[in-house]
Amino acid sequence: MTLYQYTALHNPMDSARLISSYGMKPQRHPDILALQLAEIVKRGGHSALEQVADIHPDMQLFQKKFDDMKLKAKQETHSSACGCESHSNATGQNIKNEGEDIKSKESHTKIEMLITGGVILGVLALILKK
Repeated sequence: MTLYQYTALHNPMDSARLISSYGMKPQRHPDILALQLAEIVKRGGHSALEQVADIHPDMQLFQKKFDDMKLKAKQETHSSACGCESHSNATGQNIKNEGEDIKSKESHTKIEMLITGGVILGVLALILKK
């Protein structure tokens, strides 16, 4: 059963309203209603798909999970200290381009070495000055 079929079968009133808002005459049979939902998504793209998702009868069950996933993705994006572009795989885990990750680690190591060297030089200068 598709998203459209499930929505048309279990929420025919809102399905009909949505179809009407796209200038189509909604049909009563759930299978045809489902085809009409699919057609408006084909025409309306992402925004139409979001509207279908909003009228999905079980959307409230999934909403918390979606919100948690969005928050986690946002936190992972902002926590990237190196500024490397990250990508998600099919399971939703973030994957960094290996080359960029290696370059980032190398630059962080160089910076740490420069800071350590500066501290050592500062301590030696203080010791020798006395």
